[in-house]
Amino acid sequence: MKKWNKRKILRNSFLLSIILFLAISMLLPMLALFKKSFYMKRKFVGINNFKRVINDTGFLQALSNSFNISLVVAIITLILAFLFAYGIARTNIKGKKFFKTVAILPLFAPTMVYGIALIYIFGSKGILTTGFLGLSSNLKVFINIYGRLGIVTAETLYIFPSVYLIILAGFNNIDYSLYEAAEVVGTSGLRQWYTIKLQQMKNSIINAFFTAFIMCFTDFGIPKVIGGSYDTIALRFYQQVVGQNQIGKGAVIAILFLIPSCIYFIIYTYIKRNTYNNKQIRPYIIKKNIFRDMFFTIYNVIMSFNIIIVFIILFLSSMIKNWPYDLSITFKYYNIKTIGTSLLDIYRNTIFVSFMVAFIGTAIVFTTAYIVERYKEFSQARAFLHFVSSLPLAIPGMVIGLSYLLFFNKRWNIFNCLYGTLAILIVANIIHFFSVPFFTISDNLKKIDKGFEEVSECMGIPWYITLIKVILPNSIFSILKSFEYYFINSMVTISAVSFLYTSKTKLASIEILNKSDSGDIAIASAIAVTIVIINLVLKFIFNRIESKLYSYLQFENKY
Repeated sequence: MKKWNKRKILRNSFLLSIILFLAISMLLPMLALFKKSFYMKRKFVGINNFKRVINDTGFLQALSNSFNISLVVAIITLILAFLFAYGIARTNIKGKKFFKTVAILPLFAPTMVYGIALIYIFGSKGILTTGFLGLSSNLKVFINIYGRLGIVTAETLYIFPSVYLIILAGFNNIDYSLYEAAEVVGTSGLRQWYTIKLQQMKNSIINAFFTAFIMCFTDFGIPKVIGGSYDTIALRFYQQVVGQNQIGKGAVIAILFLIPSCIYFIIYTYIKRNTYNNKQIRPYIIKKNIFRDMFFTIYNVIMSFNIIIVFIILFLSSMIKNWPYDLSITFKYYNIKTIGTSLLDIYRNTIFVSFMVAFIGTAIVFTTAYIVERYKEFSQARAFLHFVSSLPLAIPGMVIGLSYLLFFNKRWNIFNCLYGTLAILIVANIIHFFSVPFFTISDNLKKIDKGFEEVSECMGIPWYITLIKVILPNSIFSILKSFEYYFINSMVTISAVSFLYTSKTKLASIEILNKSDSGDIAIASAIAVTIVIINLVLKFIFNRIESKLYSYLQFENKY
């Protein structure tokens, strides 16, 4: 009886700990943000704060600009990513592995990188503006890249991989049996395209569109670097809090930020609930078509070139002594002693924070998903946990950062000791990126036979033994994906941490923003290249680990 009580207490403590963590790290800060938006100088003013912000000069124009740009970027990115994914999933083009690798490269770099690259290409001293650095005046191309055009171009490059992955997953989830059935009844190719492909892909298309829209709408890094005088709501939000220290106005804009994000959250939740994951999907059999393959080969090469050129320019800009006057190669922008020892601390902070976010975040996410999917009792608490775990999808990173500023920066708060430390950056990133790892691990846990726990319970085997020896080994791939996702995103993010860092807790992505602001673009490029290299190395290591594990499991199953 005592053993049973101890087991039950330990099991229940998991549930209580997760609820407390999510309450303190998500719900209470958001409540502090909501409260601030309705108060002025400690007096309740209701919606007057909202009226004041909306009536501010330029606010409605900034809001209109953000909607306009986000809509254009979402449409363009969706079309480009759809065609690219189609070329990989539905044609016989060569080099698919190469194209897949190139398509996800933008995931490994901070958002500002694309703005910096465009400046080096189309800026006043850019490659094309100067006729390939003075080689020929006939080759000069003058494009005003600062403003709307620059933001749209850079945002499209930044958002492309996220949309591409959603669309590619949609293609891979279509059962080929549907096409066979259509051919048997004599359905034309055009009708197959509409009744099968588009109908089966509609959820992925809708999800991809709103993902692109929200990513663009809430990003301030690219508008800050290349936006010029073109105002956006995300940039105004950042300037109100950081530049003008108007926390009250920032809180109001943060609440307004949540409206489109909540719409996206509702749509995403609906799509996820109505998406049937069929384990018996027959892979698509690609038919021979030379003209189709030729077209998509050319298209995917062009798209890959546009992505690769960004990273080539970024790499070159970090190694050229004085662009465009002195094009000699130098490594001084990578030299810690030349730039300042503080940069070494920044690298240490970034890697430490990213690793701790990945390690602690994955542990918390797995525990949460395990409770939601594998517990039988506490149905209401599990439903609550599932809902709260989904909420970060609807909360932009800057909103999380501001809510932490308002909640943890209070003397009466017993967690005030976290403010100004690396710990608060770790917690903020864990919450910011919580939902995707949660869904990844949760979906995996659903596929594991629940009979394991039932048999263990009948045999008197403690639940934690089953967890360690059965559930964890069967979840290893989703756990690795969670760790990888957390680490890479923590390396490149600026939104959630932009309001929380200090001079001692500065991260590399923030330093890129600061250096580009001060005109030290070469140093900013060098830092960005370093981030990309670290992320690529981690991705390579995890791919090797996953490959070795997969081979080992195949061998075990065979013998």
